[in-house]
Amino acid sequence: MTDFIKSEILDRYKDGVFLIVGHGVAFKCFIRGVLGSDARMTHKLGMDNLSMTRLTYSDRDGWSLEWMNRPLISD
Repeated sequence: MTDFIKSEILDRYKDGVFLIVGHGVAFKCFIRGVLGSDARMTHKLGMDNLSMTRLTYSDRDGWSLEWMNRPLISD
């Protein structure tokens, strides 16, 4: 997933903001990977399937997690 996002999105659209839609488990694995944590931490990340997560990327600093698991609709 990291390679795909880099080659198909970051390398092609350098000046944009993107929405990527996918399954919770895939994004938990992606977040764990870009943050450099151990694979055993994946199941400890709390992420609902119907939630939003915001990551930013810069060539200088790499990936940063701004927020995670925000509900799509608030009560």
